[in-house]
Amino acid sequence: MVGGRDIKGYDGFSKMRDSEIKAWINLLPNTGTVLEIGTLMGVSCGIASKAKPNLKFICLDISPAYFEWKRNRTPNMNLFVGTSINLAEIVEEKFDHIYIDGSHLKEWVLIDLECALKMIKPNGIICGHDYYENKKANEGNIFVREALIESGKPFEIVSGSLWKLK
Repeated sequence: MVGGRDIKGYDGFSKMRDSEIKAWINLLPNTGTVLEIGTLMGVSCGIASKAKPNLKFICLDISPAYFEWKRNRTPNMNLFVGTSINLAEIVEEKFDHIYIDGSHLKEWVLIDLECALKMIKPNGIICGHDYYENKKANEGNIFVREALIESGKPFEIVSGSLWKLK
């Protein structure tokens, strides 16, 4: 899916398919703290935070679409403007779950993954979006695949382009 799609009840769009959103929500714990790297408008996180109201969501983006994010915000969502490097330098708590959907350039996927590994609790889950086998599936996002392979970390495809470290 190259473009996004509007989701009823939310400002902005999501590139996640319904099956991917459901699969991501199923990976989430029932309590704890979730970090979303690459929130943009907060649509995906807004959906997940309504499905899991006992979770605390930290939404990270270097340049969020703030007005849309604010309208999609739920009481259990907070915004941090910056990169995963910025957050990793100052965060004291570890996260139960980290979802990576920031820059799709290979270098940034590797940086986000490295920072996520530093910020995740033992037995926490790191997953992300936009894993494609080839460029025809989604122009440019083959870099997520390349970064995951280069990282050497074992991973699996959960649903569509949603991946999870093993």
